[in-house]
This record gives sequence, structure tokens and C-alpha cells, in this order.
Amino acid sequence: EYDEYLDKKSNDVLHRDFFHSNITLSRNHLIGSNLLINLIKNSVLKLNFLNLLKNILFFYTRNIYYLCLWLIYYIFSKIISFKKINKLKNKLDKIVIIQTYLNKNSFIGDDKISDNYFSDLYSCLEKNNQFYYILPNIDEKMIDISNRLKIIRVLSNTSHSYLNEYDFFSFSDLIKLIKFVLLYPFLVIEHAVRVKSNTRIDQLYKYDLIQTLSKSSFIPYTQLLLGKKLRKIFKNKIVKIISWNENQLIHRNFCRGIQDTNIKIYGCQYFMKYPSCRWMYARENDKKFGVLPNIFLVTGKKYLPETSELKYKIGTSLRYRDVYNTENQAKKLSTVSMIVMLPYEQEQSENLLDFIKNSKYLKMLNINIKIHPDYLHRTQFYQSKINKNWKIIDNKTDLTRYNIIITKASGSMIEFIAKGFSVLVVEDNNNPLALNPLSHEGKNIIWDTIDDPCNFKTSIDKLYENRNKKLDLINNISNQYKKNYFKEFSENELKKDFDL
Repeated sequence: EYDEYLDKKSNDVLHRDFFHSNITLSRNHLIGSNLLINLIKNSVLKLNFLNLLKNILFFYTRNIYYLCLWLIYYIFSKIISFKKINKLKNKLDKIVIIQTYLNKNSFIGDDKISDNYFSDLYSCLEKNNQFYYILPNIDEKMIDISNRLKIIRVLSNTSHSYLNEYDFFSFSDLIKLIKFVLLYPFLVIEHAVRVKSNTRIDQLYKYDLIQTLSKSSFIPYTQLLLGKKLRKIFKNKIVKIISWNENQLIHRNFCRGIQDTNIKIYGCQYFMKYPSCRWMYARENDKKFGVLPNIFLVTGKKYLPETSELKYKIGTSLRYRDVYNTENQAKKLSTVSMIVMLPYEQEQSENLLDFIKNSKYLKMLNINIKIHPDYLHRTQFYQSKINKNWKIIDNKTDLTRYNIIITKASGSMIEFIAKGFSVLVVEDNNNPLALNPLSHEGKNIIWDTIDDPCNFKTSIDKLYENRNKKLDLINNISNQYKKNYFKEFSENELKKDFDL
């Protein structure tokens, strides 16, 4: 009901550029849309004037602040930039652009980068004498002025072929952004008024349109403008864009802006998908709006649709390249050896620690805890949260020292199972949209769930007993996960992925 309904509403408004920044139509509950959760909970919600006024005021306050920040980044870029636009116009007839995420930890010195998304691709292109540009999405909060300015400085001044998006904007684009900020709330309200309240989903949809106003911004729209700029520059060139594509608003806007017959976009979806995250599954209906890549590359056959008008193929996920490495597979250990792996979502990480601290059994043990690598700067915070006999370990610690991993639902679970580890997943029963990518295959054998801290000993003993008595079955399940979710890495396969 949810997906089909939003397809119909998309048909009503997605011919207008501004609506490609709409959170409700994005289907993304992690950035503010509560339509799906309200449907599941059978919520009855109605709009009122004060609620509408509050969301409009929040929208303008937020976007005026962001516009001032954007202007700072824009002016700073213009002051220090080497004007790479002219270089783009005069370069080779065939161009490769890698669109990735970079943050403050991505730079080694002022020239080299450490890219978790496309690490080996760069060396592959260089070996084949293939020139490429890197067009990054800056993965820092808009309000983090210091880190954003540092990244912009590197992008603008380095000898490497980075493209700084601010270099392509002009004063006329600032006028367009101001126009977006001024008009967007009224366009959304106009659309909401036109929707008839015939059904419960109609009412919840209208409510969500207004509620998400306070969380909306012009930032996705900048990507549409950037795409249009690049499309003009590349008019007489053959262009391949290799893009980390999560089908989020920034990706959809960029695709809509840049799409042309001489440009081919490879949308790399090299991540585990969650059934509750509906935006991760591209809709055929969206093809006509030009917001999708020409082809999607996914990690394994599990994510190939049985039938689809969209093009898919299995790609080589560089983030999971060691899944087939025998040295990284779980080993047969003579005793239980556990590690707690904290997920990326920080709220979930803190909830996980609170959960395990309520276990009398785990309190008696020496537990090792590993923080997600993106949040090592919070080590001191986590150190203050754990028991004295627990230890936060180095991020380079060899996981094969352990055989049972305790974690919250996340994409990493599939990687652990594919490597042969037993996984105990702490469930969030209060969240029907929990991020769980697992099928039921191997449950109660190589992985299990737990929703009560009192059951840790029973659950852990059961998983360890399986490792002793059903190791062949565990290995078979692990190999099946490998085949379903991952493709073995080779440079030749990497070249085939992108027709290099």
C-alpha cells in the first residue's frame, strides 16, 4: 500500500524540480518521514494551524541559516579556487568521474585520500592509464564550518583532480536557491491541500508533508543545479560516472540534473539493504523522472530483482573484498570468545551498551568492545559507559580471535555470517522499522536474536554448542551467504563492472 501510494503521488508532482527535495516522497524514515511508521501503528493524526505555522517557521529558520553557511563555503571556494572548470572543458574526450563521500578523516596529507567506498578502483584506473576526476559529497554536517572549509581548501588547491562543487556555481544559482527557500513551503502546502482526505493514508500523507517541512532544506536541490552545470560542460564528451548511490535525495537530484545520452551513470549500491528502508529499493515508476542511474551495481545476487525494467548487475564491492579471504574466516576455538561490535548508528550503539550492562552473566565476564571506525573520537565517552572488567579494543584487532559476535541489527551481520562467525543480534522490539537485513536462513544455527538481557547465557551457550556439533552445517550456511550477498574480488571483474 505504502509504495504504490507514493508512486501515485510522485506522478502528481515530480515533474516539478522542487519536489525532488521532498522528504515524504523520498520514503526515507531516517531523515524525518514518519508516514510508514504511522501506517504500521494505525495512527490517527490531524493537522492544525499551529502545527503548520511551527513547521513553516522551522523551515525558514533552518534554511536561512544553511543559506548563510552555503554562502560562506561558496565565497571561500571562489577566493582560493584554481578554476578547474576550464580544465574540464579542455581535457580528453572520454572522462571518468568517481562520485564518493569524503570527510575530515579521508585525507592523507594534502593530496592523497583514503576512500572506503572505491579504494582499489583508483589504482585500477591508473594502471589502465584512465584519467579520472573525483567529485565528492562532503560527509560533514553543514554546520561544521571548520572541517568543511578544510575539505574545500584541499579540493580546490590540490594538484589531484578533485572537483569542488562550489567551483561550478555562480551568483545566478544563489538566486535560484533563494527562490527555492521562499517558494518550497507554499508549493508543499498547495499540494497537501489538493490531496483529498478519502482514506487514512491520505490523511497521514498530508500530515507527513507538513511535518517534514521543518526537516527539509535546499541542499538536495543544489545537486540538481550541479548536475545541470556539468551536463552543459560535458556536452561533447563521453562520460562515465561511477557513483556511490543510495537513492537518497542528493543522488536522485544529481541524476536528474546530469542525465544525458552521452553520460552513463553506474549507481553502486555496495551495501546491505534493509526491507524497512524502502528508498533503498528503486522504483520502476521513478525511471520516467530521470532520477535513477543507467545501471545499478549491487553486492550479490540476493539484490537482483526477478523482473525489472531497471538495469542491474552484480558488482565488486571493495568494502567487502576480504569476505572470501581465508585468513579472515572464523576459526574453530576451544572455548567461547565474544566481542561486542557497536553499530554505526550512535543511538543504537548506546542502546546496545545499556542492554548488555543489564546482563548479570555478561557483567562477570571480560568483554571486548569494538567501536565503529567512524566514531573512534568517542572512545573516551564509551570508556566511561562500560564496566571496569570490559575493554574497548583497537580497531585493528584480529576478529578471528573470537567466534561469537554480539551486535545490533546492521549490514555488518551479513558480512560476519559470511565469514563463519556466530552472531547474536539484540532486537529492538519497539521499532517495527529496525534495520535488519537478514533473511531467516541460518537462524538458530549460526545466528539468533535476543530481546531480554537475562537470556544471554542460554543464547550464547546454544550458539557455541552449534559450533561444536554442527560445524559443517554452519560452514555451508556461511558459504551460502557468501554466494548470495557477495562477489569475489579480482581486478578483471572490477574492470568489467564499469566497462573499462
